[in-house]
Amino acid sequence: MSLLFHATNFVKVNRHGDTVTAECTLLSNAVEAVAWVDASVQTLQISRAGWANYRSSAGETGVFDLPALIGVEAYITGGPVLRKVLGGPGLELPYDLISECFRGVLQAETYFFLERGFVSAKQYDDFCEQHSIGACRFYSHLEETELQWTEWLGSTERDYNLFNRCKTVSITQQAVNRLVSASFMDSFHHLGVSLEIDPQGVVLSAQGNFINAPDPICFQNDAHLFKLPGLNLREMNKKEIAALTGGPEGCNHLVDLLYEIKKALQANEVRPQS
Repeated sequence: MSLLFHATNFVKVNRHGDTVTAECTLLSNAVEAVAWVDASVQTLQISRAGWANYRSSAGETGVFDLPALIGVEAYITGGPVLRKVLGGPGLELPYDLISECFRGVLQAETYFFLERGFVSAKQYDDFCEQHSIGACRFYSHLEETELQWTEWLGSTERDYNLFNRCKTVSITQQAVNRLVSASFMDSFHHLGVSLEIDPQGVVLSAQGNFINAPDPICFQNDAHLFKLPGLNLREMNKKEIAALTGGPEGCNHLVDLLYEIKKALQANEVRPQS
Protein backbone atom coordinates (compact mmCIF):
# COMPACT_ATOMS: atom_id res chain seq x y z
CA MET A 1 0.00 0.00 0.00
CA SER A 2 1.14 3.56 -0.66
CA LEU A 3 0.05 6.69 1.20
CA LEU A 4 -1.85 9.08 -1.07
CA PHE A 5 -3.19 11.68 1.32
CA HIS A 6 -3.09 12.64 4.98
CA ALA A 7 -4.80 15.47 6.87
CA THR A 8 -4.85 16.51 10.52
CA ASN A 9 -7.29 19.03 12.00
CA PHE A 10 -6.33 20.10 15.53
CA VAL A 11 -8.22 22.40 17.89
CA LYS A 12 -6.94 23.63 21.24
CA VAL A 13 -8.62 25.97 23.70
CA ASN A 14 -6.50 27.73 26.32
CA ARG A 15 -7.32 30.24 29.03
CA HIS A 16 -5.36 33.37 29.88
CA GLY A 17 -7.00 35.13 32.84
CA ASP A 18 -10.43 36.30 31.70
CA THR A 19 -9.80 35.41 28.06
CA VAL A 20 -10.32 32.07 26.37
CA THR A 21 -8.41 31.46 23.12
CA ALA A 22 -9.44 28.84 20.57
CA GLU A 23 -7.12 27.92 17.72
CA CYS A 24 -7.73 25.51 14.85
CA THR A 25 -4.91 24.23 12.63
CA LEU A 26 -5.40 22.27 9.41
CA LEU A 27 -2.35 20.54 7.96
CA SER A 28 -2.51 18.23 4.93
CA ASN A 29 -0.84 17.45 1.62
CA ALA A 30 -2.63 20.44 0.13
CA VAL A 31 -3.24 22.88 2.97
CA GLU A 32 -1.56 24.57 5.91
CA ALA A 33 -3.90 27.04 7.56
CA VAL A 34 -4.86 28.23 11.03
CA ALA A 35 -7.64 30.33 12.60
CA TRP A 36 -8.02 31.86 16.05
CA VAL A 37 -10.63 33.43 18.28
CA ASP A 38 -10.19 35.30 21.59
CA ALA A 39 -13.32 35.64 23.72
CA SER A 40 -14.37 36.72 27.20
CA VAL A 41 -14.73 33.92 29.73
CA GLN A 42 -17.84 35.57 31.18
CA THR A 43 -19.69 36.59 28.00
CA LEU A 44 -17.90 34.65 25.22
CA GLN A 45 -17.92 37.85 23.16
CA ILE A 46 -15.06 37.88 20.68
CA SER A 47 -12.30 40.46 21.10
CA ARG A 48 -10.01 39.17 18.33
CA ALA A 49 -10.47 36.81 15.38
CA GLY A 50 -8.53 35.99 12.27
CA TRP A 51 -7.01 33.31 10.12
CA ALA A 52 -3.88 32.60 8.10
CA ASN A 53 -3.49 30.74 4.82
CA TYR A 54 0.08 29.54 4.54
CA ARG A 55 -0.34 26.95 1.81
CA SER A 56 -3.56 26.36 -0.09
CA SER A 57 -5.18 26.83 -3.48
CA ALA A 58 -8.23 28.27 -1.67
CA GLY A 59 -7.55 31.96 -2.17
CA GLU A 60 -4.46 34.07 -1.61
CA THR A 61 -1.97 33.25 1.13
CA GLY A 62 -1.44 35.61 4.06
CA VAL A 63 -2.79 36.61 7.46
CA PHE A 64 -6.30 38.05 7.64
CA ASP A 65 -8.10 39.76 10.52
CA LEU A 66 -11.86 39.29 10.88
CA PRO A 67 -13.07 42.51 12.55
CA ALA A 68 -16.69 41.73 11.63
CA LEU A 69 -16.66 39.01 14.31
CA ILE A 70 -15.64 41.29 17.18
CA GLY A 71 -18.45 41.44 19.72
CA VAL A 72 -20.07 38.27 18.39
CA GLU A 73 -20.50 35.36 20.82
CA ALA A 74 -18.16 32.46 20.10
CA TYR A 75 -21.09 30.16 20.76
CA ILE A 76 -24.10 28.62 19.06
CA THR A 77 -25.75 32.04 19.03
CA GLY A 78 -22.89 33.37 16.87
CA GLY A 79 -23.57 30.94 14.06
CA PRO A 80 -25.81 33.20 11.95
CA VAL A 81 -23.25 36.03 12.00
CA LEU A 82 -20.46 33.63 11.15
CA ARG A 83 -22.41 32.40 8.13
CA LYS A 84 -23.05 36.00 7.06
CA VAL A 85 -19.35 36.95 7.35
CA LEU A 86 -17.77 33.78 5.96
CA GLY A 87 -20.62 31.98 4.22
CA GLY A 88 -19.81 33.12 0.68
CA PRO A 89 -18.10 31.24 -2.14
CA GLY A 90 -14.36 30.84 -1.75
CA LEU A 91 -14.55 31.24 2.03
CA GLU A 92 -15.15 27.58 2.89
CA LEU A 93 -11.70 27.17 4.45
CA PRO A 94 -11.85 30.06 6.98
CA TYR A 95 -15.51 29.26 7.69
CA ASP A 96 -14.65 25.67 8.62
CA LEU A 97 -11.67 26.75 10.75
CA ILE A 98 -13.54 29.43 12.71
CA SER A 99 -16.51 27.07 13.14
CA GLU A 100 -14.14 24.58 14.75
CA CYS A 101 -12.97 27.32 17.11
CA PHE A 102 -16.58 28.04 18.11
CA ARG A 103 -17.21 24.35 18.78
CA GLY A 104 -14.03 24.17 20.84
CA VAL A 105 -15.16 27.06 23.03
CA LEU A 106 -18.54 25.38 23.51
CA GLN A 107 -16.84 22.21 24.75
CA ALA A 108 -14.37 24.14 26.95
CA GLU A 109 -17.24 25.90 28.74
CA THR A 110 -17.39 22.79 30.91
CA TYR A 111 -14.36 24.17 32.75
CA PHE A 112 -15.63 27.70 33.45
CA PHE A 113 -19.39 27.29 33.77
CA LEU A 114 -19.41 29.00 37.18
CA GLU A 115 -18.06 32.19 35.61
CA ARG A 116 -20.72 31.89 32.94
CA GLY A 117 -23.34 32.39 35.66
CA PHE A 118 -24.27 28.82 36.61
CA VAL A 119 -24.35 28.23 40.37
CA SER A 120 -23.59 24.51 40.28
CA ALA A 121 -22.63 21.61 38.04
CA LYS A 122 -26.19 20.30 38.38
CA GLN A 123 -27.65 23.56 37.07
CA TYR A 124 -25.19 23.53 34.16
CA ASP A 125 -26.07 19.92 33.33
CA ASP A 126 -29.80 20.66 33.47
CA PHE A 127 -29.35 23.69 31.19
CA CYS A 128 -27.37 21.67 28.64
CA GLU A 129 -29.95 18.90 28.65
CA GLN A 130 -32.86 21.32 28.25
CA HIS A 131 -31.25 23.07 25.28
CA SER A 132 -29.85 19.91 23.64
CA ILE A 133 -32.85 17.58 23.75
CA GLY A 134 -32.94 15.62 20.50
CA ALA A 135 -29.52 16.84 19.38
CA CYS A 136 -27.99 13.34 19.37
CA ARG A 137 -28.55 9.82 20.69
CA PHE A 138 -27.28 10.80 24.16
CA TYR A 139 -29.66 13.76 24.47
CA SER A 140 -32.56 11.79 22.98
CA HIS A 141 -32.35 9.06 25.63
CA LEU A 142 -31.59 10.93 28.84
CA GLU A 143 -33.87 8.60 30.77
CA GLU A 144 -31.54 5.72 29.83
CA THR A 145 -28.17 7.39 30.47
CA GLU A 146 -26.21 6.41 33.54
CA LEU A 147 -24.82 9.82 34.57
CA GLN A 148 -25.21 13.48 33.76
CA TRP A 149 -22.38 15.14 31.82
CA THR A 150 -20.32 16.56 34.71
CA GLU A 151 -20.95 13.44 36.82
CA TRP A 152 -19.39 11.32 34.08
CA LEU A 153 -16.54 13.78 33.65
CA GLY A 154 -15.66 13.81 37.33
CA SER A 155 -13.21 16.63 38.03
CA THR A 156 -14.13 19.84 36.22
CA GLU A 157 -10.99 21.76 37.18
CA ARG A 158 -8.57 22.99 34.52
CA ASP A 159 -6.71 26.27 34.52
CA TYR A 160 -4.65 26.80 31.32
CA ASN A 161 -5.43 24.18 28.69
CA LEU A 162 -9.18 23.53 28.65
CA PHE A 163 -9.88 21.40 25.59
CA ASN A 164 -8.16 19.56 22.72
CA ARG A 165 -9.53 17.86 19.61
CA CYS A 166 -7.73 16.06 16.81
CA LYS A 167 -9.26 14.64 13.62
CA THR A 168 -7.08 12.69 11.20
CA VAL A 169 -7.75 11.14 7.78
CA SER A 170 -5.37 8.97 5.73
CA ILE A 171 -5.97 7.56 2.25
CA THR A 172 -3.83 4.68 1.02
CA GLN A 173 -3.79 2.90 -2.32
CA GLN A 174 -4.35 -0.86 -2.32
CA ALA A 175 -4.03 -3.08 -5.36
CA VAL A 176 -7.25 -1.72 -6.88
CA ASN A 177 -9.30 0.01 -4.21
CA ARG A 178 -8.40 2.60 -1.63
CA LEU A 179 -8.46 2.43 2.15
CA VAL A 180 -9.57 5.42 4.22
CA SER A 181 -8.62 5.41 7.90
CA ALA A 182 -9.90 8.20 10.14
CA SER A 183 -10.03 8.99 13.83
CA PHE A 184 -11.70 11.57 16.05
CA MET A 185 -10.19 12.14 19.48
CA ASP A 186 -10.87 14.95 21.91
CA SER A 187 -10.81 15.52 25.65
CA PHE A 188 -14.07 13.57 26.02
CA HIS A 189 -14.49 11.26 22.98
CA HIS A 190 -12.56 8.83 20.80
CA LEU A 191 -13.83 7.00 17.72
CA GLY A 192 -12.36 5.50 14.59
CA VAL A 193 -13.62 4.67 11.09
CA SER A 194 -12.18 2.55 8.28
CA LEU A 195 -13.65 2.55 4.76
CA GLU A 196 -12.78 0.67 1.59
CA ILE A 197 -13.73 2.60 -1.53
CA ASP A 198 -13.60 1.68 -5.19
CA PRO A 199 -11.85 3.76 -7.91
CA GLN A 200 -15.07 5.76 -8.47
CA GLY A 201 -15.26 6.69 -4.77
CA VAL A 202 -18.14 4.38 -3.80
CA VAL A 203 -17.94 2.88 -0.31
CA LEU A 204 -17.54 -0.90 -0.51
CA SER A 205 -17.25 -1.60 3.22
CA ALA A 206 -17.30 0.37 6.45
CA GLN A 207 -16.34 -0.45 9.98
CA GLY A 208 -15.40 1.40 13.13
CA ASN A 209 -16.11 1.80 16.78
CA PHE A 210 -16.34 4.19 19.71
CA ILE A 211 -13.47 3.84 22.17
CA ASN A 212 -14.40 6.59 24.62
CA ALA A 213 -17.71 8.43 25.10
CA PRO A 214 -19.81 9.90 27.93
CA ASP A 215 -22.30 7.04 28.14
CA PRO A 216 -22.76 3.45 26.90
CA ILE A 217 -25.64 4.65 24.73
CA CYS A 218 -23.13 6.61 22.63
CA PHE A 219 -21.40 3.37 21.62
CA GLN A 220 -24.53 2.31 19.73
CA ASN A 221 -23.75 4.90 17.06
CA ASP A 222 -21.29 2.63 15.26
CA ALA A 223 -24.37 0.92 13.79
CA HIS A 224 -24.74 3.91 11.43
CA LEU A 225 -21.61 2.83 9.57
CA PHE A 226 -23.55 -0.02 7.98
CA LYS A 227 -25.53 2.61 6.03
CA LEU A 228 -22.45 3.76 4.08
CA PRO A 229 -21.72 0.90 1.61
CA GLY A 230 -23.04 1.77 -1.84
CA LEU A 231 -22.79 5.54 -1.28
CA ASN A 232 -20.30 7.97 -2.78
CA LEU A 233 -19.31 9.93 0.31
CA ARG A 234 -17.30 12.41 -1.76
CA GLU A 235 -20.50 13.61 -3.48
CA MET A 236 -22.52 14.05 -0.26
CA ASN A 237 -22.86 17.39 1.53
CA LYS A 238 -22.77 17.74 5.31
CA LYS A 239 -26.56 17.89 5.64
CA GLU A 240 -26.88 14.59 3.78
CA ILE A 241 -24.21 13.01 5.97
CA ALA A 242 -25.96 14.32 9.08
CA ALA A 243 -29.31 12.97 7.91
CA LEU A 244 -27.71 9.55 7.53
CA THR A 245 -25.63 9.32 10.71
CA GLY A 246 -26.68 12.26 12.93
CA GLY A 247 -29.79 13.83 14.30
CA PRO A 248 -31.76 12.55 17.30
CA GLU A 249 -30.51 8.97 16.94
CA GLY A 250 -27.00 9.77 15.73
CA CYS A 251 -23.71 11.33 16.78
CA ASN A 252 -22.51 14.79 15.76
CA HIS A 253 -18.90 13.70 16.19
CA LEU A 254 -19.37 10.83 13.76
CA VAL A 255 -20.90 13.33 11.32
CA ASP A 256 -17.85 15.58 11.74
CA LEU A 257 -15.46 12.70 11.10
CA LEU A 258 -17.30 11.53 7.98
CA TYR A 259 -17.34 15.12 6.74
CA GLU A 260 -13.56 15.25 7.18
CA ILE A 261 -13.34 12.07 5.10
CA LYS A 262 -15.51 13.64 2.41
CA LYS A 263 -13.23 16.69 2.25
CA ALA A 264 -10.13 14.48 2.12
CA LEU A 265 -11.59 12.48 -0.77
CA GLN A 266 -12.34 15.69 -2.62
CA ALA A 267 -8.87 17.07 -1.96
CA ASN A 268 -7.31 13.86 -3.18
CA GLU A 269 -9.58 13.83 -6.25
CA VAL A 270 -10.58 10.18 -6.30
CA ARG A 271 -11.02 9.49 -10.02
CA PRO A 272 -11.66 6.30 -11.99
CA GLN A 273 -8.44 4.48 -12.77
CA SER A 274 -7.74 3.64 -16.40
